[in-house]
Amino acid sequence: MKSSVKPLTVIIPTLNSSFHLIPCLNSLQKQTYKNFEVFVVDGGSKDNTLDIFKKFSFSHKVVSKKDKACTDGINKTLPRVKSNYFMIIGSDDIISDKNYIRNLIKPLKNNKCDIILPQFGVIKNNIKKKIFQSDNFSFLRYKTIVPGFGWIAKTKIFRKEKFDYKNFKIANDYEMFLRLYLKKKVFLRENKSIYYFRLGGNSYKDYIMALNEQRI
Repeated sequence: MKSSVKPLTVIIPTLNSSFHLIPCLNSLQKQTYKNFEVFVVDGGSKDNTLDIFKKFSFSHKVVSKKDKACTDGINKTLPRVKSNYFMIIGSDDIISDKNYIRNLIKPLKNNKCDIILPQFGVIKNNIKKKIFQSDNFSFLRYKTIVPGFGWIAKTKIFRKEKFDYKNFKIANDYEMFLRLYLKKKVFLRENKSIYYFRLGGNSYKDYIMALNEQRI
């Protein structure tokens, strides 16, 4: 019997995200790689955020409705992920092209890495700008790498890992990257696809705090 578990789980944290959510979900729906399911991690939205998902054709499940932080919800969700791979997309953000997932998941399937990051860009006033990122991950020893979301990882390497949102209110993605790097997990950069981070979105507001939280 064929397994009903999709190879990829896409986790989308939300909190009153209706203003920018549709462009985010449009970028996901247009993907040529369709073999994924969506887990929605909601922080207690009071707007129509959760109703917007019903307008899209991909399978989705709301797995959390009240969290202490975005990564608190992700921590609660990861044990429920049965797929081989997972990714996280910010509800304000956009994945660049129709082959984004296909480009990133291929090296993971070929066992070339444990976690793969795309190139990075920003959206300001609805204008996209690419900001080239190095594929030298030794930089992790003293500074963060971007994007903090939009990467795809092997689910099994996160079975014993959690985002430390209590000690790192904002920079917990960096702390997680550093922890995985020091454990000799293999990082790779995919240059053909770009993750666009929306300036002024929910994840941007605390950017300075995130820089201050970074530790070597």
